[in-house]
Amino acid sequence: MLKKDSFWLGLGIGLAGPLILFGIIYLVKILLGNMALDKAMFVCVALNIVPIRYYFINEKMDHTGRGVLAMTVILIIAVTMNRI
Repeated sequence: MLKKDSFWLGLGIGLAGPLILFGIIYLVKILLGNMALDKAMFVCVALNIVPIRYYFINEKMDHTGRGVLAMTVILIIAVTMNRI
């Protein structure tokens, strides 16, 4: 992974992973048909558990971990607001 400890890098990583996975799931939905997109969005957000653990526990990069965590919270709020 990247070795720079930066809040902005964490925000980018926290956004990139779920967006890539959501894009793949959305393409599969288009190709195969019925699939619940709201559940797929929660799976995409849950993907951020991996970089959060990596940056907080393994690398001790608190700023990057906080950025990923902040983006995860923002995405959870956005997905929840979309369901209402």
